[in-house]
Amino acid sequence: MKNKIFIALTVFIVCFCAFIIPIGGNTAHANSTLKYWQGVTASGAIVMDGDVPIVVEKENLTFDINEFPLQQDYYNGNSTNYTSKVTAEYVFYNPSDYEVRATLAFPYGNLPMYTNNASELEYGVKINDETIASQKRHTYNPNFNYDFDYKVAVAQIQETYKTDEFYTPDMPVYKYSYTVSDLSVGQCVVSFTLNYGSNVRYFLVNGSFKGETDKMVSYGAWVEPDETVTLYVIGMDVEVGSPAFFTNFAKDAEACNGTLILDSKEEITFKDLVLSKRAGSSSISEIDWYNATIDMLNNGYDLGANLNDYIMEWYQYELKISAGERVTNRVVAPLYPSINENYNPSKYDYVYLLSPAQSWASFGELTININTTAYMLEDTLGGFEKVDTGYKKVCNGLPEEELEFTLCEEKRPKRIINWSYYLLIIIPVSIVVAIIALIVVIVVVVKKKRRKKRGVK
Repeated sequence: MKNKIFIALTVFIVCFCAFIIPIGGNTAHANSTLKYWQGVTASGAIVMDGDVPIVVEKENLTFDINEFPLQQDYYNGNSTNYTSKVTAEYVFYNPSDYEVRATLAFPYGNLPMYTNNASELEYGVKINDETIASQKRHTYNPNFNYDFDYKVAVAQIQETYKTDEFYTPDMPVYKYSYTVSDLSVGQCVVSFTLNYGSNVRYFLVNGSFKGETDKMVSYGAWVEPDETVTLYVIGMDVEVGSPAFFTNFAKDAEACNGTLILDSKEEITFKDLVLSKRAGSSSISEIDWYNATIDMLNNGYDLGANLNDYIMEWYQYELKISAGERVTNRVVAPLYPSINENYNPSKYDYVYLLSPAQSWASFGELTININTTAYMLEDTLGGFEKVDTGYKKVCNGLPEEELEFTLCEEKRPKRIINWSYYLLIIIPVSIVVAIIALIVVIVVVVKKKRRKKRGVK
């Protein structure tokens, strides 16, 4: 009787797995939309000139969170009216007996994942309540300020074209332009096999790296009849042999017929090539664009990547304080939290780095005001007081931890259960259990038959 029950249970598990696999797959696909939208880490003013005697007597750090961003803004571009902001107001004091001039940089991050449009609201820098000239600077930052090292980051802001071990602004670049014809099929992969060396690099427009062999490297791109193909050879002129055509990118792809006609060969500089990727209306200076491109290339990307996706923005401005003088410096910047849609209503995670304030000679009192009607669910510093305008905390000195906090429109948001996620766990476990159970059943049945045979004999 026990064996029959065990066999029936095993058959049920196997049938369950057989039916649930397609159902679970469809469910996971239907609920595979992104549920966490990365925001931008904010940070305070950083001294670019090294050690200066200026001290921060006090800082008022105010978060005005009038609204939460919607991830839909990523699609419809309505984020230009977004009003939430952070204001850092410093009281600087010069205890020395001489005038101090310092260059400051205030990073306010990349654009977040959920929008391609910066807010059009007026931000900026003030000294003693008067707006001063500030320059927008741009650097390469691929990680939305993850593991932000302010010393490394501020060093990326340079006034001249960056010095690199390989790339130089006047480095020769040879531009080969081809036209595709005589394809045996409607679409093929054109493949260039080129000499590999430490003194040459390649960039195939709309192409990608295919592989390398001994002292050779190959790049390929999908092409159609009459299409233009552009190959850049960077560093030195090399012989570009006749390319091959294949049905796809696979290593064992079948060859197909095609012709690549060389229309022109032009020599330009590497700087010309880099700046050709910069839109004429771009707010990014030529120097910042060039230097950010060098950093992008040295981080494993090629010139086909969209540099605008990895740009971090800064305010750069000059601070002048006479001996024994105090000044108030206010900087206002947009505030972009991360959006966690795994909860109903969504949770919003804010990160503000306090550690860059270590660049000052000393730091006094820090007051943090979070002006919001939402609930603060958690934070890294603790000790926030609930006030009429939101939350407040006063610190004597600079905290050791960075400031992170989570807001939500409700005090206890409900976590949304993603059943497809659980099915993706249950399915493989069920399959393993079913296989083990089936093996056990087979062993039990075989042993039972053998015992019957021995009993008959």
